[in-house]
Amino acid sequence: MKHKFIASLSLLASVLLTGCQTTQTPYEVNSSTNYKKGKSFNSYHLGVTEEKVNDRIYHVAVKLTGTSSAERAKDMFYLHAANLAMSKNFEKFSIEKRKTGRWCYGTKTRYSGQRSTQEAGPKYSGFVLLINDGKETVKKQKIYVAKNVKDIAQPKVEAIIDETSLIKNQERYLNACDGN
Repeated sequence: MKHKFIASLSLLASVLLTGCQTTQTPYEVNSSTNYKKGKSFNSYHLGVTEEKVNDRIYHVAVKLTGTSSAERAKDMFYLHAANLAMSKNFEKFSIEKRKTGRWCYGTKTRYSGQRSTQEAGPKYSGFVLLINDGKETVKKQKIYVAKNVKDIAQPKVEAIIDETSLIKNQERYLNACDGN
């Protein structure tokens, strides 16, 4: 309980001292590499990571700061999937093996086992299959039209949320990672 209070107080102090500079992770691709199975989510940088499996399949991972919501991570994932499809001259895409949740970075004391989280936030990942027309079959997966998805997801990703919501998001992830 004391740790929770101190973490909340520290967060509030940092927001006040920085002049309300608390912001969400911007939409940007921070890495574009070849896909490696079994990569730990903690090794991803903040933002969007795009990993090429082959010419038509990409693994996309979104890792955001705790000031962002899980919904924003999902919207950013779909926005990037749409942008990826259009940049590769594909009209549609489908998603497989979606994973959602949170990431946590911190330490655990050796003797008490108590966790102390320094950073945490939402994550969303999955495989994007690029599709040219509706005649291609995919295993019972929903097919998305890239332009339509972009038109819906982009305003959500670019939306600015109030400072109170940013702080609540951050507290939620830190507390969840600490097991409170």
